This record gives sequence, C-alpha cells and structure tokens, in this order.
Amino acid sequence: MGVTETDLLLYIIGICFFLLPIALVAGDKRAIGQSKNMWLLATLFLSWLGWLVYISTVQAEEEKKKEQQRRAEKKAAEESKRRAAKIQQQAAAAAPTKTNKK
Repeated sequence: MGVTETDLLLYIIGICFFLLPIALVAGDKRAIGQSKNMWLLATLFLSWLGWLVYISTVQAEEEKKKEQQRRAEKKAAEESKRRAAKIQQQAAAAAPTKTNKK
C-alpha cells in the first residue's frame, strides 16, 4: 500500500493552499523592510487569518506618501499665511504716520 497519484495531487494542492497567503504577502508592495518580515511570520503561523489581517490593516506606501504630502502642503500653507501676517504687521508698524503740518 503506497501513495497513489490522487493522494500526491491532494498533498501538493494542500501545500500550495497553505503557502499561497505567504506568497501574496511576500509579493505585495504595501509593507517594506522589518514590517514585511513581521507580516510574513504572522502569515506563516496564522495562514489565511494572518493574510486577512494584513490586507485589512496595512496601508499602501503610496497612500502613506500622499498623506504625508498633504500634511506637508497644509503645513506649508499655514506657514505662508503666518509669514504674510507677520510681514503685514511689520509694514504697518514701519509705515510713517501722516501728521498735519501747518
């Protein structure tokens, strides 16, 4: 009694089914560096549950960059308004007052 071709095929399908979420995390561009390593370990031990948590929680790098850019633009706009107000105050203080001379 040995392993039949059907058994072998089922084993291969099962192994591929187990490794699929690991491959999906490894190929995804959302996480990089140590963060990706952590997610790979989580997916290795939790399989599909780890992959679902990964998909639902990890923000794409592009989205992070866009959010950082929006924050930088907002900060720059506020800084520009602050500088303009300061310049106006300095100009108002430096402007000579007109006095009526007779």
